[in-house]
Amino acid sequence: IVSIPLPTDRRYTDGHLWLKENVDGSLDIGATEEGQSQLGDMVFVELPAVGKTFTPRDAIATLESVKAASDMLVPIAGDVLATNMVLKDKPELINSEPYSTWVVRVKADMVDDASLLSAEQYRKLIGA
Repeated sequence: IVSIPLPTDRRYTDGHLWLKENVDGSLDIGATEEGQSQLGDMVFVELPAVGKTFTPRDAIATLESVKAASDMLVPIAGDVLATNMVLKDKPELINSEPYSTWVVRVKADMVDDASLLSAEQYRKLIGA
């Protein structure tokens, strides 16, 4: 398996998610290469309603693969601004393009910086 380079323009969680800040201050959230490879082939993505409010460790979305379903637990509080509707028809994009396929875009009210990892810290976590 070819390892995809770990982008350094975002932060990571120990739950194998990435968070990338946009120019407007919103955050895109997606699954890492490691996270999607552990789950296997994606078959369905359960997206939240736009406008939904969430708090740290809430399940913001659910990724379903042939092996398991996994909740995306985020270390932030805020509101859902948008969901990636392309994933309704093409959930496999999370497998093929994990770092360019965001699942949800949020406005964060509170970020638990202590629980977010740099690319280097995440690389150590996964033993890469």
